[in-house]
Amino acid sequence: NNFIVGNKRINDILFLDTTAILATNIGLLQLDLRTFNINADRRYNVGEERLSIKTISEHNDSLFFGTQLGLFNSSIDGVFEESIFHQINFPEDHDLIQQLVEIDEQLYAVYVVDSLFFGDTLYRYNSTGFEKSTFLAGDGIKRIHYRDSVITVAHSDRVAQYNLEFAQTANIFTYGDDGGMEPKRALLNSDDEILVADSRYGLVITTAENQFNSEVVGISSP
Repeated sequence: NNFIVGNKRINDILFLDTTAILATNIGLLQLDLRTFNINADRRYNVGEERLSIKTISEHNDSLFFGTQLGLFNSSIDGVFEESIFHQINFPEDHDLIQQLVEIDEQLYAVYVVDSLFFGDTLYRYNSTGFEKSTFLAGDGIKRIHYRDSVITVAHSDRVAQYNLEFAQTANIFTYGDDGGMEPKRALLNSDDEILVADSRYGLVITTAENQFNSEVVGISSP
């Protein structure tokens, strides 16, 4: 393992074949998924300020990342080799960007305003910056996962799935008891199960059809 000094808190992960790019408070780290060694690291500075990477996503052979100073992108091929990075215009407060996610070859920024959800909005990237989308507007977005043409969304008190026309196809509102749901993240695995990181229950395995008999794996810290 490489010895790297600084706050290496992992804020986001991008999986690329046999490697993963870790977004951390000190920059980007490249993790080899076969050996679990750190192969490379990259620190970004704007002036004298080091960028803390909060969220990352791949789009059109570029790496997009959100920081305390705004949104940036860089060629993904040279991201660990001093490639040039560019700042991207965003029309709102960049500190409120919760996530960058690619959906059907389109890049979106998840913009979360407050606990009332009314300002939660998706912004879609175009060649000049980001523009507001009506999909999921004001619907309490926690995290979005995209796989095999299915959009899985962790809302404030439920998990829902949508197709590429943005029509809801499934809604999970319970794990099978009366305790409610507090999902933080949800993703669709290769067995068409939904894995939920829930604040109260930890890891939960469920499906829309069998949500009343969800499997609570154990309490953790999502």
